[in-house]
Order: sequence, then structure tokens, then C-alpha cells
Amino acid sequence: EMPAVRNRKHIIVTKRPSIEIYSPHRRRIETKKPPAPESRVVHGTVLKRALESAAVDAQQRRAEAGIRVHGAVPGLYVLFESQPGVPLQLSSFEDKRQGIELVAVSHSQTDEVEPRRIERATVFVPEGKVKHFVTRFERYAVETPKAKGERRYEDMLDPVASLRLATLRGLWTDADDAYPGDEVIWWEVWLRRQDGREFARLMEFAALKQLDVAARRLQFDDRIVTLVRATPEQLAASVDVLNDLAEVRRAKETATVFVDMAPDEQGEWTRELIARTMSPSRDAPAVCLLDTGVTRGHPLLEAALAAE
Repeated sequence: EMPAVRNRKHIIVTKRPSIEIYSPHRRRIETKKPPAPESRVVHGTVLKRALESAAVDAQQRRAEAGIRVHGAVPGLYVLFESQPGVPLQLSSFEDKRQGIELVAVSHSQTDEVEPRRIERATVFVPEGKVKHFVTRFERYAVETPKAKGERRYEDMLDPVASLRLATLRGLWTDADDAYPGDEVIWWEVWLRRQDGREFARLMEFAALKQLDVAARRLQFDDRIVTLVRATPEQLAASVDVLNDLAEVRRAKETATVFVDMAPDEQGEWTRELIARTMSPSRDAPAVCLLDTGVTRGHPLLEAALAAE
């Protein structure tokens, strides 16, 4: 008997295989419900008043902006903030049939010994649709016992700690510490695709505020992404006069500066990088990249690609 076969084991199946219909596990997985406020009556009333106040403030801010963009739908951006450590029921804030859309979600940590996450959701509410939320707040705040099948929106509103009229910061979805001060930066502006006139309205706003807009843009099924150069104060008015905004970020540096360099300057940068790079060993982890081809002769790739 050969040594390679000595420790070999076999499994013998004596019966023909059978097919069993899948059935889900009978155990019900309970999700942890958010803690209810001390008084839903008080909580619902406070949220209602805060939203009504936000609607008035939005009209005032729009008037103070002093500009008007043709075709823009008046409305307001409302920022909902969660209780610490409790996630919001994000889907409950949308009703696209009425033009109400969740546009941005961000997070931060509390300043506690054991930090807990606070979730923020910014929702665009067209003018005249504030009643959609007011009705829910009123039904949530009803004092009488809940009737069978009656909806009081506890799952939606129990996690909410507060709401307020959103500023430009409410559309910020980048890292908190990346938000600019008073300096001029290139902003990555995400627009909601609606009627095909979103970019034209942004250009009209930029012309009124004398802002630079990048010549290129990316288009997705539901978003348009472009770059706008401005200070936070200059771009802030867009929240009040445009209904197309979804989110904003700090524009990232791309490789364009290297692509536009002359070959000899590219070579200098390449040699400088090679001098700081450690080549992988022969037993280093490998990656299989399915592509149309690669140039092994490139000095930055040669050390990582086996000749064979």
C-alpha cells in the first residue's frame, strides 16, 4: 500500500438522494424597538410646531435670498435627527407621489464616555405638502386608546429626537471635519433628476451668484453630479431657491493633473514614487484582474507582474 493512500477516507452514501421543500425557520426574530418618549402627546405636538415654524422660516429665507430661479419648485428641506443610538425609519419619510423625497443621510457621534451614533435625514418637502407630516404628528399625539388597525406612526416618530429647517450643512454627506470654513472650494453637487431642467436651473443660480460650474458632469438614473466653486455662504442660498439639490460633498482631487503633464514631467513623478515603493515578494497575495490587457513594461507595474 502506498503511503499517499494509507490515510485516505471515504464516505459511502447507501440511499438515493431526496428533495426536501425549503421551509423558513419557525423562530421569529424580534427587532429592538426604540424607546418611546415620556409623552407621545407632547412629542408629537413639539414636532408639529417645529415643522410649522420651519415652513415659515423657509419662506423668509427664500425672500431674503433675493433671487428667483425659473422653474424651481418652492419648498423646504427638513432635517430629522434621531435619538442617540436609535436609527431612523428612513423609508417612512418619503412619499414620491407627493414630491416628498429623502435626499441625504448623515451620522455623527455623541460626546459621551461610550459614544452613540446620531442619524440625520434631510427630506425635501414641496410647498403645500407640509400637511403630509402635520397629519402624522397629529395622529401620533392622540391621547385616546389606539383602536384596532389604527395607525399612529410610532415606528416613524419614536426614534425622532427633533426636526428643524435644514441648511446647506444638512445636505453634507462627507466627513464632518471636511466641511469648509469660509474658504472657496470646489463642491461636488448632487442634483435630483426630475424634469430634465435640473442642470439649467443650477446654471441660472450660479450665474446669479457669479459662481463657476465645471464643464463636465456625471449623469445617473436619478442623480446628476457636477462641481461648483463657491464659499459655504455663497452656495447656502441654493437650499432656499432650488428644489433640485440632493447632497453636497467636497470635490476630490483626481489624476487629471498627472494626465495633463508632459511626458518628461510624468517621468520625474514616476521615478520619485518608485524610490519610495517597496516591491512585493514572490509569495505576496495575488489579484486576478480581468481586463483587456496591461503593459508590464510600465515602470510602476513591472515589479508587481510576473513575466510569465
